[in-house]
Amino acid sequence: MASQRARQRILVIGPFPPPTTGFSLMTSRLAEWLSSRLDVVKVDLNTHLAFGAFRHTERLVRTLAAAANIVVFRLQGGRRISLGCNAGLGILYTIFLVAVARATAAEASLHHHAYSYIYDNYRTMRLLCRVGGVRLVHVFLSKSMKNDFSAQYPSSQRSAIIPNALFVPESPSRQRFVKKRLTVGLLSNLTREKGLHDFLSLAQAVHEQDLPVDMNLAGPISDLGDMEMVEKAASLGILTYLGSLEGEEKNEFFSSLDLFVFPSRYRTEAQPTVIYEAFAAGVPVLAFDRGCIREQVGDCFGTIQQDIDFVSVALNIIDRLLAMDETERLTLSRCAQARHKKDAATSNLGLSQLFLDT
Repeated sequence: MASQRARQRILVIGPFPPPTTGFSLMTSRLAEWLSSRLDVVKVDLNTHLAFGAFRHTERLVRTLAAAANIVVFRLQGGRRISLGCNAGLGILYTIFLVAVARATAAEASLHHHAYSYIYDNYRTMRLLCRVGGVRLVHVFLSKSMKNDFSAQYPSSQRSAIIPNALFVPESPSRQRFVKKRLTVGLLSNLTREKGLHDFLSLAQAVHEQDLPVDMNLAGPISDLGDMEMVEKAASLGILTYLGSLEGEEKNEFFSSLDLFVFPSRYRTEAQPTVIYEAFAAGVPVLAFDRGCIREQVGDCFGTIQQDIDFVSVALNIIDRLLAMDETERLTLSRCAQARHKKDAATSNLGLSQLFLDT
């Protein structure tokens, strides 16, 4: 059976850029997981032109090439295809590829990594569901995402649940001791939508109240005004800005934290991998309730609605952490790691059932 499975082929269609965050990274990691078990054929939809008509032309050409790859793949005997679902106008490209997959009678799965078309009822998504038909398997990040999607687009669609946790490696366990100071951090693509300004407000409040808390910030900043605010806060000792982190530096960042905050207001936020990275390091999380985050965080610390003052809630959480003894801190840390392991196991089972079972 193992050798038979090893000969199976799967066509994975999606953007495969250099390592980055978000949907593209998840597509790459899915292909890596499949590559250790199946013969993976990758089709790259990543565009290299940034703006304007040239970008759309390149995208159209790559989509047509992907469609041709589907036809050739089926003619060569391949039957399983994995597609990532675009958001916005990109759904039109996805519809076309789903139509080609259906026309060739392929066993296709469509992976959802955004929430924009779940918050709002898109005509294009309704069309996609009709084009895909009952053979198309919709892959969601959580049960809540599946339920939210089904509420917007009721149908008899087949589905699977595959959280992002599997694509975040476990971190070595480290002994946590009660410290006189806490370390609170945010790592993201740092913009107002991604929580930068809320973090700056929290850091300012911590500084004004002279709390025993170190505020650590990491990630790229593209806006010059935002960079000036961060540099000013760093010069005043309000926070420490570590810049962009990768590899072991990122692991060390998460391992140094006592609380990870993620006040993202990003519209398409679904299930951020940075939350799983924090959990893997045994770090509890406080985040805004967006996309799948409430289900993702669970009781390892919590989520709040966006109309609630983030700073006041975060300050209360910090006070609670400062008052905890070693046993309580350790319990919270183990809760975070256990949640990551549980969701990773769910991912592994879902992928195995979707792609390996015959």
